[in-house]
Amino acid sequence: MVINTSTHPLYPALLRLGSRVRLLGGLVAISVLGAWLAAVLAALLAETIRPRRGPAALWLVGAMSPLAVDATWVLAHAPAAAAVAAMLLAAERAARLSPLTTPRRHGR
Repeated sequence: MVINTSTHPLYPALLRLGSRVRLLGGLVAISVLGAWLAAVLAALLAETIRPRRGPAALWLVGAMSPLAVDATWVLAHAPAAAAVAAMLLAAERAARLSPLTTPRRHGR
């Protein structure tokens, strides 16, 4: 399922909130905050999947991805990436806590 974030009701609501803070500065802050949150959540997800890989994921997503370059543009990409990372982290934790799944061992 593909969600068009430019017409989804949450993104215009975020932009409205950002425009009340400061005109363009508030709008850019939403994109920058989304990129930062995507990097932090990617690090948490990497750490749960493979220990000690969190810092590498943080730097890869935070500094070396298109999110870092486009974070100062008013686009929905960064908040959407943060939302996807949050959903993946929640799904991974739910699968780990579910009695229907068994933990996997690395290397086997």
